[in-house]
Amino acid sequence: MVDDKINKDLIEKFKKGTFNLERDFKDYLNLNKEYSETDPDFIDFIKDIQKVFQVKLSDVDFNFWVDFSNGKIEYDFKIHPDPNVVILMTKKVLTDFLLEKIDPAIAYMAGKINIIGSVSDALLLGKLLKYSTTKMLK
Repeated sequence: MVDDKINKDLIEKFKKGTFNLERDFKDYLNLNKEYSETDPDFIDFIKDIQKVFQVKLSDVDFNFWVDFSNGKIEYDFKIHPDPNVVILMTKKVLTDFLLEKIDPAIAYMAGKINIIGSVSDALLLGKLLKYSTTKMLK
């Protein structure tokens, strides 16, 4: 369960644009994990994804995977042994995406995101993160 103070803090950081990847991303993932276990709309949104996404940042030592294959979110800050999709980008691109300053499809077409695996699957992760950010900021 995400602590209400952490949740409110995170929402404030998103609204002010002060979200910091290294400091705040774990709280962000925990909030998404909580949504995946408690929020009916979120549960319905992710139930058919059934994919593991590996994200690697090229300019900092920050890697993580997100697994939706059990109908909820699991994650870790490691390299996954068998992801369905690997997404490569910089810290700035990921942060800008989370803060809704950049659209993932446009970033991909501009060469700011590289994808190993299905592009349409990778865009699912983008839609999911956008959905959760929008939900969080309601």
